[in-house]
Formats: sequence, C-alpha cells, structure tokens
Amino acid sequence: MLVALAAPGRAGLRDVRTAAAAAAAAATAATAAATACRSYHDRNHDRFFQPPYVDVTFPPYVERLERWNRPKDHPIKKLGRRHDGTAILSPRYFPGVVDQALSAKAREGRAVILAIETSFDDTACAVMRSDGTTLAREEYSEPAGLKLAGGIVPKSAAEVHARNLPLVCQRVLGQAGVAACELDAVAVTAGPGQSLALMAGRDFVRTLALEHELPVVPVHHMEAHLLSAGGPAAPLLFPLVALLASGAHCELLLARALGDYYRLGYTMDDAPGEAFDKTARALALDLAGPGGGGGALEREARLFEGDPGALLLSEPLKLSWDCRFSFSGLKTAAIAYATVGDGDGHVSVPAVAASFQHAVAAHLATRVTRAFRFLQLRDAGAARADGAVVGPCRSLVLSGGVASNATVRKQLEMVCARQLGGAVKLRVPPRHLCTDNAVMIASAAVERLRAGLPCVVTPVQYQYLSFEPVWPLGPDCSREVFELQVPTNRQAFNGRLMRARAMRKKSAAKKQGVAVTATPYPVTIGDQRPMAKRPTVPSGGGGSLGHARRN
Repeated sequence: MLVALAAPGRAGLRDVRTAAAAAAAAATAATAAATACRSYHDRNHDRFFQPPYVDVTFPPYVERLERWNRPKDHPIKKLGRRHDGTAILSPRYFPGVVDQALSAKAREGRAVILAIETSFDDTACAVMRSDGTTLAREEYSEPAGLKLAGGIVPKSAAEVHARNLPLVCQRVLGQAGVAACELDAVAVTAGPGQSLALMAGRDFVRTLALEHELPVVPVHHMEAHLLSAGGPAAPLLFPLVALLASGAHCELLLARALGDYYRLGYTMDDAPGEAFDKTARALALDLAGPGGGGGALEREARLFEGDPGALLLSEPLKLSWDCRFSFSGLKTAAIAYATVGDGDGHVSVPAVAASFQHAVAAHLATRVTRAFRFLQLRDAGAARADGAVVGPCRSLVLSGGVASNATVRKQLEMVCARQLGGAVKLRVPPRHLCTDNAVMIASAAVERLRAGLPCVVTPVQYQYLSFEPVWPLGPDCSREVFELQVPTNRQAFNGRLMRARAMRKKSAAKKQGVAVTATPYPVTIGDQRPMAKRPTVPSGGGGSLGHARRN
C-alpha cells in the first residue's frame, strides 16, 4: 500500500528551522553555563584521571607497604590490605604527586582552597586564595561542659565533627561566595591527632572530593603550625629552629628547607599544654576562656600579681645533655602544692600559677639555647664525612597553643637576644592562629603547592590513603645532640667552639697539603672526661643530620 507524504510548505519549513535553531541555542547556553560552574579538574576530567593518577598500586610504595616482616625498630604500623585486596597507602611514604597546572595556578595567586581541620576537638573550616587572602573561616569547639568534666572524650569529639562539618563547611563557602564546584583543591589534616577525629574529617573530605572531583592535599598538622608563622607577605627564612608546643605535642626542630625537618628534641611524657590544663584544673581555674589552661594561669598570675619565685620548682632534666623535654615532674609538684599547700594548709593560687608557667618557660628556653649551641658546634666541626654545614639559623619559630602564653614568649625573646649577637628573630603567629585552626592548614597546602612539592592526591587515591595518629615531623636526631655533649656554661661553650674551629681548620689544611701551625687548642670536640664518668647514652635516637633514618 502506497502512502503519499505531502511535502511541507515553505512556511512550515521555515518554522521547523526556526525551532531547531532555538533549541540549538538553548542547548549551547545550557552547556556554557554548566561548564562555567565546573572546576578546573572537572573540565579536564580525562587528563586528570589518566594514569598514573588513577593507578593506586605504585610499585615502590606498595612494595614497602606489603612487607609484613618489618624490622623490630620500624616505627610504621602494619597497614596491610583492604577487603578487596588493594594496598593502603601511608602519607609518610606517599606524600602525593606534583600537579603542574595546580602549582602554576597557586603561584599566580588564583587557586582557591578549602581547608578542614579535625585533629582534636575543634571543627574548623576555611577558604583561602593562594595569594594568602583568607576569604572565610569558621571554628566550632566542643561544648565547654565536656571540657570541664575532665578533658575531651574522643568518641564525643568525633560525633561533634561528623555532625557539624557539613554545616560549618556550607557556612564558610557561603561567606566566601564560592561554590563547591569552583574550588581548586581541598586541604585536610592527615595527622597527627586523635584517631576518631581524623577519621571524621577523612570521611567528609572523601565524600566531598568524589562528588566534585577535587584533588586533595593531605597536610601534616605540626608542619602547618610551623608554617603559620610565615606567609606570602613575610615568608620564613630557612634554615631555622622551630619550637612547636601545644596541648598534645612538643617538638624542637631544625628546618633546613620546606619539607626538610629534623627533630632535635621532643617531650618524653606530658606536653606543656597538657601540663598547663591539668595544673589549672587542680587550681579550680576557668579552662573555658581563651587560651585554655595556659591562658587561665596567665590571667591569674597577672591579675593578682603572683610571685614567680614563691614556689621552688627544680628544672627538669638539668643534668641531661640532650634537648628532650619533661613536664610531668613540674605538673606533679604544682598539683601537690595546690592540693596540700604550705605548712599551714594555705594555697596561694596566683603564686602557683606564676611559678609554674615561669618554670615551664625556663625549661623551654634552656632546651632552645642548647639547640642553637649544638648547631654552632656542629657547623664549626663539620669536617667529618657525614657533616653538612647547616648555616646560621637566624629565626626561631614558636608556634602552637603554648605560644599564646606571654611568659613563654618573653623567655624565648631573651634567648634570641643572646644568640649570634642578637641576630636571631623570634617569629610567632598571631594569637588567633596559635591554636588549632583551618587557616594554617590552608597556608601549609598553599606553600607546598607554590613550591612545586609532591602533595596532591586524586579523589581515587584518597580512598586508599590512611591517616596517621602518630606522625613525627622528621627523623630523630636527639642522639646526635647528646653525643656532642653541648655545655650549658657560656665560658665552656666558647672554649668548645674555638677548639672545633681549630680542628676544622687543621683538617682542611691537611687535605690541601699545607703545613699546620701549632695551635694552643686541642684538636677534639668530644668529651674529655673518662668513659666511666660520662653520662649514659639514651636508648632513643635513630638519625643524624648527615645520615638521617626516616621514622
């Protein structure tokens, strides 16, 4: 059966063409609007997810992670495999890859980064542009009643993070006027910190990164504290010495460059912030105010003019030859006095507060002084095969929650004034950046991106990246500090320094074949005491500035 199809007339054909053109224009406009809302990596989806970006089985890293029979002194836990057989990557061994496009955009100051901090009890989010401008920031702390009950409950803190992270993140993005699809990267704390709190932040970032296909920059919490003292306007000058003291950490570091750190000392028991909190709680002070326990002790001593010498607290580790810290004895003595009091049962709270914070500040200042003298002695005698001259450190970075204490700042300013003829400057971040915050996480991510360091992890790789509750920032060199036997007496130190320089001069002349003139100084920088009278070498350690064994 034949059916005759009538051809459309000229008017009908014109209507069809007009409708088709209108539909094509509408589709083009919709595509342009959708493209404008998509982020950089979303627009380059095919390039971004090409190998090796999507490949999570990096042979050199997986080979180290799959090794079950590790040495006994290996500090890394057994990560093993997931239920689907894929290896779990550690941020210690796999810091990420270099994203040239994102690094170039960060150096131009156009990259927008969302930072999330959940290492302890504070839920913090911030949006920062790579030129150092903070577009928005927001912090939410755990209720004060939970802190006054005796400390932070990890499970409750994780529940607070999981409940408030979406709200705080949405509020920060709204204040910054940035949509989630317009972000260039997400920076998140990968450790150290409480396991449950880090897990809450990781799960939230995992969902956000997969939904919007955003790269992730895992950040070391202590490195973020260190870099918070600088910035694009006033960058840090390496090499430098850094003292990172907070409620859970206390580390004395030598920073040769960005990402190149060595631990000269660390706390063997309590952190200074923890000692401040427990002492303030024993004195029945208000810990809910700014600064926590350290701020409460400082306010009590300042308002009531407490006498720093009223309570005789002996300096911890006074006979130790290294740069390690100990605050447990000071805390116990202060709490015992606050509980028992003097012979009449009287307790002077301002006197205890002033004496305790003065003793803590003096202990920190003694260790920092020894660290500067150690570096001077080591550079003076760096003619050894493993000796690498660090150069004069002209900056001391003080960061962490304890950095907001005025007594600690004053003591370390005096230390800087006595080093290198007063050429050492104390770098301290603003008080609102001393405690845990997301601005410092964003700053650390920006610094690494601008430097072109491997720090970018794709959303697919981030699914296999573990968090690190215990993550030392660099190898431990406290044994080398101990073996050099740095004297605390200024006169003895000057003599050691002159002998070290004489030894180095003689070694250099011997290599060049030049006759060495007699020198009144011995050609050794070691300990001249008999072996039986030398102090015992501590069992810790495991690295040196020349041959550093990574933790």
